[in-house]
Amino acid sequence: MSRDWTTSIEEVMDSLHVLVEQGKVLYLGISDTPAWVVSAMQTYAIRANKTPIAIYQGRWVCPSPPQPT
Repeated sequence: MSRDWTTSIEEVMDSLHVLVEQGKVLYLGISDTPAWVVSAMQTYAIRANKTPIAIYQGRWVCPSPPQPT
């Protein structure tokens, strides 16, 4: 899933829930998204009795290797 940052969390989760109900999606997964956004999405899904996110791969921060001096 790619987040567009202009659509509300509620609309995104409602739409994904519809896809699960239709059998087009088995599980919801999200990656490269700030943890606070995933937390808000998960909280909404649980409170609204929608399909929750099943898997989350957090943002990766790969530091650059040290440069020779």
